Amino acid sequence: KDLSQWTQIVATGLAPQQRSLHSSVIIGHRMYIFGGWVPLISSDKNEQHTNEKEWKCTNTL
Repeated sequence: KDLSQWTQIVATGLAPQQRSLHSSVIIGHRMYIFGGWVPLISSDKNEQHTNEKEWKCTNTL
């Protein structure tokens, strides 16, 4: 029995643009979003600290 459920968080900061064909991963309390199509191919990386609930754009990991 699957007990998973989606929860919408309230975050601050500049959120990444809506996109498709991206990759994302959660490591610890951080969510990383790589690339995607916005409608141009984008190579930006966005990092969300899930404890802080604030979007931050970074050029380094």
